[in-house]
Amino acid sequence: MVLEATMVCLDNSEWMRNGDVTPTRMDAQQDAIHLLCNAKLGQNPENTVGLLSLATIGRSPEALAAGSDGAAEAVGASTAATNGTSYGAGGSCKVWITQTQDPGKVLTCLHSVAIEGVLDVLGGLQKAQLALKHRQNKNQRQRIVCFVGSPVVASAEALVRVGRALKKNNVAVDVILFGSEASENEQKMAALVESVNSSDNSHLLVVPAGTQMLAEALMTTPIVLGDEAASVLGASGGDGSGLASMRELGFDPNMDPELAMALRLSLEEEQARQAAAAAAAAASGGSVAEAAPNPGTATNMEVEPSPSAGSASAPDMAAPAASNVTEDNEEMDEEMRLAIEMSKHDYAEDRRGDEHQRPPDDDGHSGK
Repeated sequence: MVLEATMVCLDNSEWMRNGDVTPTRMDAQQDAIHLLCNAKLGQNPENTVGLLSLATIGRSPEALAAGSDGAAEAVGASTAATNGTSYGAGGSCKVWITQTQDPGKVLTCLHSVAIEGVLDVLGGLQKAQLALKHRQNKNQRQRIVCFVGSPVVASAEALVRVGRALKKNNVAVDVILFGSEASENEQKMAALVESVNSSDNSHLLVVPAGTQMLAEALMTTPIVLGDEAASVLGASGGDGSGLASMRELGFDPNMDPELAMALRLSLEEEQARQAAAAAAAAASGGSVAEAAPNPGTATNMEVEPSPSAGSASAPDMAAPAASNVTEDNEEMDEEMRLAIEMSKHDYAEDRRGDEHQRPPDDDGHSGK
């Protein structure tokens, strides 16, 4: 599996108090992030996960929108530090925990985040990139998973510039839009994902309010499963029905991703084998149908004279063959009759010999 360092960005703005997502937007986020962290840490024993909050305090949405142009220039700066210094619009976004392999620490910090302030996507993305830059294992791929459930005030142009800077630093970005504002943010965040996408390593997931639970929507996506596992979903039609059947049997794919991958590969091979067998059967059926004689043509052959036989008709030509078959059958019947009679004769001779050789009984008779 992929060796990866993931920074999860949590939307903790005042919009998270809304109850359009059951039970609240904040609780739905916590469940989804818990699922995501366990899946990422289970895919590879050397994977790490960090947590960052996206809300900023003391700045209005208008101020954030006005400062969005300068925020993009701070991404990827080699001398930047995450000690509370303000970069563009991202001074108040907080890194709750850096890269760790302990899901318990992430869960503890997750429930310590308070709902406050307004959403600052640009500041959160730049701080997440800086946190990933200072990861201990440089062989890990970098990924940012951003949950957005509040209105995005940054312009699409600023988001595209940030996305290009992240792509230059080999950082993949997954964005999950949820809540009633998902449709309003979709165009801007789609531009961000498109600008940062490289070899289909970034994804955008939109979960409208009232459709399904946020964690359930994430279960069958490449954001949780990874690109390699998600490519095998074609074995189940791409709709996650294979994962649903696993859960119905009491098996959670997130607890053992490698076993889930093996099961999906086995399912894909079996479906490919069945498809090949069906195609071969259809082809053989078509060839048999082509080789079968046409009844109408056979009738015409019996009625119409053959051009190669002159005035001789088809029944006249078939008569010698029929007579030969009859003679052969009669010869076989005669040979069979003679063989049966010879067997009866031999059996009778053996029976007589046994009676002559049998010793007499007490009365002097031969025991017939």
